[in-house]
Amino acid sequence: MKRIVFYLTVCLFYSANSYAQNPWTQKANFPGGPRAFTSAFTIGHYAFVGLGYNGSYLYDFSKWNETTNTWSSIPNYPGAGSYNATAFTIEGKGYVCLGLNGSGTTTDMWRYDTITNAWTQMATFPGIKRYDCEAFVIGHKAYLVAGSISGPPYLQDVWVYDAHQNTWTQKANWPGGQVEEVIIFAIGNHGYVGDGWYPGCTQQMFEYDTTNDSWTSIAAPPPAIGITEQPDTWVAGSKAYVCTGGNCNAAGLRYGWMYDTVTKSWCEFNDISASKLSRGNGVVFTINNHGYFCTGQDTNLRYLDDLWEYTPSTKIKVSDTNLCATDSVSFSDSTTYIASAWDWSFPGGTPASSHSQNPKVYYSHAGTYTATLMLNACGGDDTVIRTISVIGGTLNNPIQGNSSVCSGGMDILTATGGTTYLWSNGATTSSITVSPSATTTYSVHISSGCGNEDTNFTVHVDSSAVFPTIIGSDTICSGFPDILTATGGESYLWSTGSTAATITVFPSSTTTYSVKVTNECGSASADATVFVAPAPVSLFTSDIRTGCAPLCIQYRDLSTLPEEKITMWRWAFGNGDTLNEENPIYCYHDTGTFSTSLTTVSNNGCSSTLKIANMITVFRKPIANFIYTPQPVDIMEPTVQFADESTDIYGISYRWWSFGDGVDTAGVDAQTPKHSYMDTGIYCPELIVENARGCLDTVTNCLFVEPLYTLYIPSAFSPNGDGLNDIFAAKGTYIKSFEMYVFDRWGMELFHSNSISQGWDGTIKGGNVISQEDSYVYKITVTDWGNTQHYYIGEVTLLK
Repeated sequence: MKRIVFYLTVCLFYSANSYAQNPWTQKANFPGGPRAFTSAFTIGHYAFVGLGYNGSYLYDFSKWNETTNTWSSIPNYPGAGSYNATAFTIEGKGYVCLGLNGSGTTTDMWRYDTITNAWTQMATFPGIKRYDCEAFVIGHKAYLVAGSISGPPYLQDVWVYDAHQNTWTQKANWPGGQVEEVIIFAIGNHGYVGDGWYPGCTQQMFEYDTTNDSWTSIAAPPPAIGITEQPDTWVAGSKAYVCTGGNCNAAGLRYGWMYDTVTKSWCEFNDISASKLSRGNGVVFTINNHGYFCTGQDTNLRYLDDLWEYTPSTKIKVSDTNLCATDSVSFSDSTTYIASAWDWSFPGGTPASSHSQNPKVYYSHAGTYTATLMLNACGGDDTVIRTISVIGGTLNNPIQGNSSVCSGGMDILTATGGTTYLWSNGATTSSITVSPSATTTYSVHISSGCGNEDTNFTVHVDSSAVFPTIIGSDTICSGFPDILTATGGESYLWSTGSTAATITVFPSSTTTYSVKVTNECGSASADATVFVAPAPVSLFTSDIRTGCAPLCIQYRDLSTLPEEKITMWRWAFGNGDTLNEENPIYCYHDTGTFSTSLTTVSNNGCSSTLKIANMITVFRKPIANFIYTPQPVDIMEPTVQFADESTDIYGISYRWWSFGDGVDTAGVDAQTPKHSYMDTGIYCPELIVENARGCLDTVTNCLFVEPLYTLYIPSAFSPNGDGLNDIFAAKGTYIKSFEMYVFDRWGMELFHSNSISQGWDGTIKGGNVISQEDSYVYKITVTDWGNTQHYYIGEVTLLK
């Protein structure tokens, strides 16, 4: 039988003070809903996840696209098992078999084809029915190891499925004993199986050689108390990651373990402190050397539907690889494995070496330097080298030239401080000659080893012809200012009397402004007309202003705007919600008092706002509730005392009762009515309450008027054929099943019946001879209407 013990997912990682980065990334949630004990297989960059249990046995499947991070559905699994079924992939096709359902364990197997999007039944598993059976795949064969038959004892047999032949063959038993929930994976042409539950944890690991069907003991996972309880494993390259499960102390593991087939050793890899990954009973799979964990249960046994991606890495992070002299550069390791020691080397830097995890180094001279990290981390020592380039100098970026030239004149602009230059006119020299016909701004992009910089220089052109311009808004809203700026001269005189180049005006209606612009060559004038657009007059009403939650209100816009058009409405309902409609219907679900505001916007962009404070009041509904006694109710005492226990902040004003049997109610405002039921059965009394604000709530609680079980057993009978009291039989009411035996004083069975309507006629097992006058023992077993069993043993006297 399945052991109901829950363990934490062990893929947890330590804080940044000890480890560098979080290698987990959350992906799109599984669309089938929260669940555990799921199954998964992968084909290309797709994962297929389904089956499982969430209080019910589930048979749906969904496909996840690793490239787009999207889910889509595929046909439901047609097989029998859904709980901890075995799944694997062979040559681009998915296989699912075994598992558990409401009727027990199963043996059928089905293959999914992505081309036809259909399931096909394959050869039935010939071994013992099971679930919690683990599998690894090498080539076109899948190897299934051990499992559970709702044990203990568990299983240790090994079966290989040949996808080319669609056949099963039994192989040499796994030497780790009768277990379930083992660690299992395949790398290259070898399979690996370890630990497991027998019951009790084991600490063992074996490598399987497919060429000679043999097992070899190898280094076991480091936890001395073993790993079990559905440990999940994914493979990336030559490494396998064990991530979930528990130990023999009934505690979830808090560490992950990685096995490297190159070094043939185990080590601990980072765990994460994100509680979202604290779970068990999920499923893992591998796509493109990334591990994925999906579904499961958290520490409160809640079912989950999230998907997480794990990406291991080992590298150096450098704040900058190109810097100027005297600048500092910060180094840090970004391995996802647990590191115990750091050995940094910085030739030419200060300091020249460090054993800190995240050192900071200074370089005082230009040159090319190498930074080396020798890291003692999970999987063995690792060495990473980065190159740092240091150059001297700083940017010196002003442009030199004349800021003003005459019309037709030339100017030489010179930029300094860089190694390359790119001017706005396309030139790449440090100096350019320009002859602008009007005031022009030139820009240059200066680059050097210490950085990049963009700078501008404006050349003003004076001419005998003055071409003044006025910059500002053509149209403004009523009540708003406009900023007008004149250009093209050295002095300015506005029609307002201002002599500044820029003025701020507040026209109440459409107004024309003029400016006289003067320079050394003369003067000229320019005009600008500012059109003043009217703003709307915001106004609105509503059909109601008070009511019970949820309160739905029809708002109506009454705003006006002569000769213009209102193009936008912005409603704010005082609770953070907004709508952009002309006449919205809005429903308040929370109680309280709310202010409503409306902002209207014209086709010219002018707006006005009206706010009505405390416009809407939403009252709280009462909470209807009642109790009744006695419990249970039976037909012998069918009178029920009801008591209203409704609550409300305003007070209950009225009550309406209906007792579910068609009889008239007890009347309005009966707080503790009594009601008698005339027959047995299920009745659903209903109470409607109304508070002082007119808000209603209804509650219905069903009750069962139970029937009365009775049984009468006579103490004597006279089977003399006179038609009176010739049969010994019990009589009763509300009886579901009946069984009676009659024995003589020496224990011999004389009569047996399974029907209350069939009594004993005094003969021996239905013969022709009536038994002698004596006392006989009866044994009666009765099951009443409520499935309660009653037992009776007594004596009956046979008289002739």
